[in-house]
Amino acid sequence: MVIRKPGSKGDIRRRLATSEARLGLALALPAMVALALVIAYPFLQGIRWSFTDLYLLRGLNNWSWVGFQNYTQILSDPKTLDQLRATVIWVVGSLTLQLSLGLAFALLLHRRFRYRPIYRALILIPWVTPPAVAALIWRWILHADWGIANNVLSSLGLITQPVQWLADPTLVWVSLLVVGMWRHFPFWYVNLLAGLQMVPGELYEQAQIDGASRLQSFRHITLPQLMPVITVLLLLETIWRANEFALIWTFTQGGPAGQTTTIAIATYMTSFQFHRIGLGSATGVLLALALTVFTIFYVRSIDTER
Repeated sequence: MVIRKPGSKGDIRRRLATSEARLGLALALPAMVALALVIAYPFLQGIRWSFTDLYLLRGLNNWSWVGFQNYTQILSDPKTLDQLRATVIWVVGSLTLQLSLGLAFALLLHRRFRYRPIYRALILIPWVTPPAVAALIWRWILHADWGIANNVLSSLGLITQPVQWLADPTLVWVSLLVVGMWRHFPFWYVNLLAGLQMVPGELYEQAQIDGASRLQSFRHITLPQLMPVITVLLLLETIWRANEFALIWTFTQGGPAGQTTTIAIATYMTSFQFHRIGLGSATGVLLALALTVFTIFYVRSIDTER
């Protein structure tokens, strides 16, 4: 049995570790309080309101408990399936296009060529553009009467009458997905480019010696090496795109005829256009619950594969 004196090195190390832990907690405390006020409290309040019939025009203090009535109404409403379909189209379409374009630009700008740093910086412009501003710019571009897109297509002789980009049920989805791709693909590009820079060059040299083509090297070296990055990006982007509001609302406001009304847009409309806070809160809680379940199954499937 070893008896340590009060002034031994072990005691000093423990005191230092304790003081560092206290300092770290003190430094993190303001951020933790801010997160609790900005995220935790509104989320818990939303869960509470989802069990009430809170209606803004009656006042915040004039409400009663209704139990699961709001959830039953949402799940039995035929519009919920349309909103779910719109959400799936938006999320899956966005992830597919953004991953493809982000990977293409990452592979292109990973090569060495003249003025590469300039191109790497310029490609970030869509990402740093606020979503509402990006949506307004694209609304002007795709305007049926005086938009640049129709003007260019007409001057090239490709169309004889204005294309209703934002009024046609099919074209509005094409337009929205293109705008979403333009706005968000730089985030994929940055992360995939960082992943490419971590791939050892010796792997490509060995593959070249073995006679592998570029396509084979991409399939058997590049993609497996990038899979950890892609896996994390798919999870994060699924959550973010399912909660997308500013871009969709500014661009289409859920139209035409509710075609692009995702669950996030429906939550806003129910709460602040129709003033039914209780029902809107229940919609938001269901979306959060669905994303939580998806995250759990996604992480478990990844662990199983590993």
